[in-house]
Amino acid sequence: MKQIRTLTDLQTVLDEEFGWRLKEIAELKSAVRRPQPISESTVIRAGAALAYAHWEGFVKAASTAYIDYVGCTRTANCDLTTPFAVLSLNSKLKIMTEADSPDLAGNAFEFIRKEMNQQARLVGKNAISTGSNLSSTVFKQILGAVGISIARYETRFTFIDKTLLKNRHAVAHGDSLVLDRYGWITVADETLTLLRWVKTDIENAASTSAFRRADISQALGSPTARN
Repeated sequence: MKQIRTLTDLQTVLDEEFGWRLKEIAELKSAVRRPQPISESTVIRAGAALAYAHWEGFVKAASTAYIDYVGCTRTANCDLTTPFAVLSLNSKLKIMTEADSPDLAGNAFEFIRKEMNQQARLVGKNAISTGSNLSSTVFKQILGAVGISIARYETRFTFIDKTLLKNRHAVAHGDSLVLDRYGWITVADETLTLLRWVKTDIENAASTSAFRRADISQALGSPTARN
């Protein structure tokens, strides 16, 4: 992934990541609708696996790009919202909370205290993990890590877990898949809706400096920023 220093860089990465995924899903939808040498059921099985792959791939790529962008804004830890400050200081926070030795915990705390006024150290690829599967639970954790509300996604959690993820498991494990062409097109459209939402939410968060504490953003002239 290219280095992300500006909002334009972030927008370019999000557009590119979304664009090729949109094209591939659209081509699969067309393939299901027209006669072909490969059976419809085979194309649908391949499409079900790819729909999940694009879901996981885009969420990871988009959130990673956003974190990289925030890292390049040179914002101090103390000026970040809690989720981003935690990402920046996570390794020391982990030592402090899990240390058996008071000395280790104390050293970690002193490091954190000194680092609060320093520029945040944020690297997206080290901060985001989709685990073995991008379930709704893991997705909520990722959104929380980048400070994005889960509210409008909650109505899609059943789709994520019971359709998108379940279909992926069926194909990956060699099980049968009960999905006709109309069901597959619905899966494709719902997946694209989710990807568009993620893309839009990250674009909005970056453009309004939502990663900065509200009082800091307002002082810098960004009245639409939120805590």
